[in-house]
Formats: sequence, C-alpha cells, structure tokens
Amino acid sequence: MLDTSVSDILFENGEVTGVRLTTEENETFTVDAKSVIVATGGFSANSQMVVKYRPDLDGFVTTNHKGATGGGIALLERIGAGTVDMGEIQIHPTVEQKHLVPDF
Repeated sequence: MLDTSVSDILFENGEVTGVRLTTEENETFTVDAKSVIVATGGFSANSQMVVKYRPDLDGFVTTNHKGATGGGIALLERIGAGTVDMGEIQIHPTVEQKHLVPDF
C-alpha cells in the first residue's frame, strides 16, 4: 500500500496485535500481526519536536526531507515506548539559520 500511514498500534492483553492504517483518501484498514517493526525516519522537519529535545537548536532549519515529522515517534511515545538519544541531532555547515548573517 502506497501513501498509507499507521494511525494506531493495536494491543490486546498488553501484546501488540497489529496496526490500523489510514490512506490519503481517509480509508482505514486493520492489519493483524504478531509483531510490528517501526522505522520512523526521524523528526528534523518538526521544529517543535526539535526544540523539545534540543532547545539550543531553536530557529535552525533542516536539510532533511519534509516527511521527517516525528509522527511515528509520537505514536510510539503515546503507547509508552521508550526512546533513547533523542537529543542527538546531526548539525553540519549545510544547515542554515533562519536569521541570516548581517551584511558585511
């Protein structure tokens, strides 16, 4: 399925039983599964999330893709999953600040 997002991770008796999916047309499907692997793509395009974990990066823009919104991470946090190293955000010279350097 293309253009489909996980909208919920399903549980029964504390065990993952599958996922609920939502298409771009707002159709929903349920997929039953014994386990779920989540690959989220990061959150660098979500400035609120960046500031949550790295307040010192407030005002920085990203060169990451626009889909790196942290939606998968937020979904996992809602169900109580742990996270590690959320403040380890890659910064390098290709990232511009929103406020440009004054004219010389």
